[in-house]
Amino acid sequence: MIARKTSHNQGFSLLELSVVLSIVVVIAAASMTVGAQKITQQEIETTHNEMQLLTERVQSFFRNNLRLPCPAPMTAVKGDALYGKESEDIAGCTDTTSVTGVWREQTPDGNWVRIGAIPFASLGLPDDFLGDAWGTRYLYAVDESLMLTASCQEIFNGNADFEIYDGTGTNRIVTNGAFALVSHGMSGTGGYYSKSGVQRAACSGSTLDGENCDNATDGKLIKAGFNNGDTVANFFDDYVTWVTGTRLREVCPTSTPPST
Repeated sequence: MIARKTSHNQGFSLLELSVVLSIVVVIAAASMTVGAQKITQQEIETTHNEMQLLTERVQSFFRNNLRLPCPAPMTAVKGDALYGKESEDIAGCTDTTSVTGVWREQTPDGNWVRIGAIPFASLGLPDDFLGDAWGTRYLYAVDESLMLTASCQEIFNGNADFEIYDGTGTNRIVTNGAFALVSHGMSGTGGYYSKSGVQRAACSGSTLDGENCDNATDGKLIKAGFNNGDTVANFFDDYVTWVTGTRLREVCPTSTPPST
């Protein structure tokens, strides 16, 4: 009688399979988390780099024209006459009225600010620089008096008065600002889509970063630390950069005297 061979290929038990699957799930979840964090960091770095380049281009524009560029209409789309272009030629800069998509607002201290989109075409850039890494248009805010050809005179007279506040909304961290750029962050709340020019989501007055999108209210900007919302009121994911009149003064002709 021939003895039957015993097979040792019995496979995994249900318990062993469940342990292996649990390990696979944990590893996959960890990989997804690391991957998402890496993508987010790349988006942040891309946005910071773009904002730095835009800031440099605006300063170069000032150096060449001795005035700051006017904002472009926030809602203009490709094919529109003013898509990515400053609105100076249709009273967007020098008149007390503004074109659609450009706001003229008075700050808490009585200074006037124009708010709109970055005029990338007027700065010699492609429309890749219209919006941040999350597909939301950059907000460009500029002291109204510095968009005129006598900007250097205004700066020497101490009239660069754009103000930026800290997270309390009451303490000014910038009192002599010339212009500012804002990315509405990953949430994009209150911002406008780069491609369509349509607002992503209504600006929320209940959050801290709502101050950076209420363009038709007070012209007030906030720079605070990142807060993903320990309370709704403290939510802030915007990125804000600015240039002061003091820095622009360095490129003004030294012969420009204060007015008397």
